[in-house]
Amino acid sequence: MKRRIALTLGATATAAVAAASIGGVPASAAGDSAEMQGGAISAPLESGQQARAGGSTGWTAKQMRAAIPVERTLSATQHAKVQGAKVDLGRSVTIQGKTVATASKGSAKTAAEQACSLPPTNTGSLYQGCEQFGHYKQQGKMFFLDPSKPAPKNRFVCSATSITAGNKSTVLTAGHCLHKGSGGTQAGFMKEVVFVPAYKDGAAPYGQWKGVNASTTNAWATSANYAGDVAYFTVGKVGGKTLADTVGTTGIAFGATHQGSQTYAFGYPADAPFDGSDPYFCSGKSFAGLSAGTKGLNCRMTGGASGGGWEVGLNVSTGAGSAISVNSYKNKFDVSRMYGPHFGQAAQDTYNLIQGIAVP
Repeated sequence: MKRRIALTLGATATAAVAAASIGGVPASAAGDSAEMQGGAISAPLESGQQARAGGSTGWTAKQMRAAIPVERTLSATQHAKVQGAKVDLGRSVTIQGKTVATASKGSAKTAAEQACSLPPTNTGSLYQGCEQFGHYKQQGKMFFLDPSKPAPKNRFVCSATSITAGNKSTVLTAGHCLHKGSGGTQAGFMKEVVFVPAYKDGAAPYGQWKGVNASTTNAWATSANYAGDVAYFTVGKVGGKTLADTVGTTGIAFGATHQGSQTYAFGYPADAPFDGSDPYFCSGKSFAGLSAGTKGLNCRMTGGASGGGWEVGLNVSTGAGSAISVNSYKNKFDVSRMYGPHFGQAAQDTYNLIQGIAVP
């Protein structure tokens, strides 16, 4: 399946990448219906009337297949500036995931899946990513419309993860998949956001879940700082059931770098040699300096994988683990590595702001 070229870092974001520290910073701009809490901002993705109406998400299988995969690639200089950002890790908190038993066909793992479930055998400080098929129903694709671009080139796709939250309806992704990185609140958030767990070549085996509210770090929303490239959104119920009760959730952990931890990065890569039809994961040991703005992982996933969750403590039989980052960007001079933000105080503030919002 032929895919269109993925997006790259724009000039505005390039200039802002060097924004200072992340976490505990008051938001500098907000709309009338937006909320602010520490280093986070939140706003509705649609009106209350639209949210209560439920119904169709507005995305057809054809539109989902044709959506443009999002990717962010930084120059070596930009990467170095992000790595130099100081991150307030905040206090250590781990929230457990929840698995849900669902009937599925062909549940037996393939030989490739079984091989990919094993820890890497490399003995060096950097580990080769494992890019074999791995299907976990808490993982999925998110689709969105960028209102600043003309149709039909305004429909895009990223990856995302259902996570544990008080409202049982919260999805984790990258900030650049949900917000432009400028414009503050409503002016920056995307539209017609939808989450499709366990997406498979246009099929939505567990339904399409409409985005209702969103939050991201102030550092991303106002400065496009990739050390704050994390976002969340709530989804409305489908058939009267919440997302968590339908597909389960991945846990989430804040307040630690998890440097050197066995890590699994999930996503739906869409650029060659992938076509966006199937979920994949990379596995290996993460690497990063303790003061670095982001962490890294050997991973060759391509455009479309942006926003996919990074997990530690993964149970390869159930898919349960704790999210510690998301696929954020690559360094153009070494595309074999993926980078993601530390889940510090700003990421925790952003989570706290969204996870208590009731859903229709």
